[in-house]
Amino acid sequence: MTPLFRKLLGMLWPPVIPVVALLLFFGVSAIFAATRHVDDPDLLAKWSDQTRWIGIGVIFYFAASLIDYRWIRWGALPM
Repeated sequence: MTPLFRKLLGMLWPPVIPVVALLLFFGVSAIFAATRHVDDPDLLAKWSDQTRWIGIGVIFYFAASLIDYRWIRWGALPM
């Protein structure tokens, strides 16, 4: 088993997934409800823009969660 796969399995998934999924769902549904009755086509597409950013954010979340904190500490010294 690779260290990255072991790190993914070591995360606490049961409390994270439902809470994050509910927050994302309520956020997108609030945007949809707020822009449903607007005639501007740019505003009507905001909820789909939000779902696109959610997908991008999930990718960055997994990438950031796999980074070893010792590399960040080592790189912070020159900064």
